Amino acid sequence: MRQRPAGAPAGPAADPQRLHGPAGRMVSSVMRDGKYWSDATVEEVLSTVLGRTGLLESVRVGIGEADGMFIAADARAAADVPRFDNSAVDGYALNSADLKDGGAVLDVVEEVQAGRVPASPVGGGRSVLVMTGAPLPAGADCVVPVEDAARTGSKVSIEGYSGKPNLRKAGEIAAAGEMLAATGTRLGPADLALLASGGYAQVDVRRRPAVTVISTGDELEYPGVSLEPGRIWACNSYALAALAAAYGAAVRDAGILRDGPEGTQEALLRAIDSSDMVVTSGGVSAGQWDCVKDAVHSLCDEDWTWRINMHPGRPLAFGVRGGKLVFGLPGNPVAAMVSFCQFARAALLRMQGAADVSIPTLEAVLAEGVSVKAGTVHFLRARLEWADGVCLARPVGSQGSAIIRGMADADALLVAGPEKTRYEAGDRIRAQVLDFKRPASRPLRTV
Repeated sequence: MRQRPAGAPAGPAADPQRLHGPAGRMVSSVMRDGKYWSDATVEEVLSTVLGRTGLLESVRVGIGEADGMFIAADARAAADVPRFDNSAVDGYALNSADLKDGGAVLDVVEEVQAGRVPASPVGGGRSVLVMTGAPLPAGADCVVPVEDAARTGSKVSIEGYSGKPNLRKAGEIAAAGEMLAATGTRLGPADLALLASGGYAQVDVRRRPAVTVISTGDELEYPGVSLEPGRIWACNSYALAALAAAYGAAVRDAGILRDGPEGTQEALLRAIDSSDMVVTSGGVSAGQWDCVKDAVHSLCDEDWTWRINMHPGRPLAFGVRGGKLVFGLPGNPVAAMVSFCQFARAALLRMQGAADVSIPTLEAVLAEGVSVKAGTVHFLRARLEWADGVCLARPVGSQGSAIIRGMADADALLVAGPEKTRYEAGDRIRAQVLDFKRPASRPLRTV
């Protein structure tokens, strides 16, 4: 049975299932400093988290507000897109039967702008000047670009026409009934344009999760104030808030919570009541002042305190209260970010109905050798480069849990271990792409 800190209110009754991993498999539980810790793998923790993550309700929004949101119901084309055959160029619509050896002199019987409908058919020596996007006149099967024709009054002379039709057919973008955006798709600029081209003014999406971020520690101060001896600038709240926003959340920073039991439980409860997910950093290890895990235990209907076989990010507290999720992440900046990426990221995407919550992963070739500790999954920060069609992974700097510089320089997390401890240059390795990075600001380098 987990021990509750003295004086804390009674939480949910002790449940042996709390010490079980997925599918009822018992995970080892050890007592350290009077508290129970469950040893677990990354896969077991992720399975437990996703198994407790519910789906948020859907809302209807204008497509101009839907960027980055996940569509909650299939959106299909109500009619062909486009609805009519139209010209792909500014040119002369005609019937190719009028051309002899790619040339002809034809009458220009009408000029039609985009948005207008031609009244005159073509063929029999007649043509119609049409602008890009204008509907085709009856009888037209090709459009000769204006730059390939010579106009003189009401006549147009064509020579050496290539035969390219320069048409856009009805239904070319999407046929009536065709899928425009499937349930679980995260809508981006191109998706919104496609929906708009199909006539959608509004779309049903999952609402954005409300996430509250809390940093803990007596040593922390926000940038902008003078630092006293022994203090450092708080950086985790900025990183975690940006991560949550990158995966679709509406984020609130609840500030810095000082070490110790006083106020921890109250602050956490306020955050839970106003959020779908609470993400804290610090206070989950085995130190005297690490009180977040105890508050999670006291407040939540279910809770776990794990020692995960991963580095960075071994300790993690997780709890569920009334369907709300609480993640107690480690205090070291890189450990907090890696833990978020492995677990909270997936939960956020699952809440929003994402079709796939896995981290994009590719196979890379190591540019240099690395060694890791046995029995632990190591997430190594690395830059990705392309050379002769091969993705090269180059570890960046120190891999310490506090060295945030490496996370800023990295494109990916290399997954090393737990059995293999030495990787040589040229070995293949899995690389989890840091998909919260903006591609334009962090392009893959070609060498």
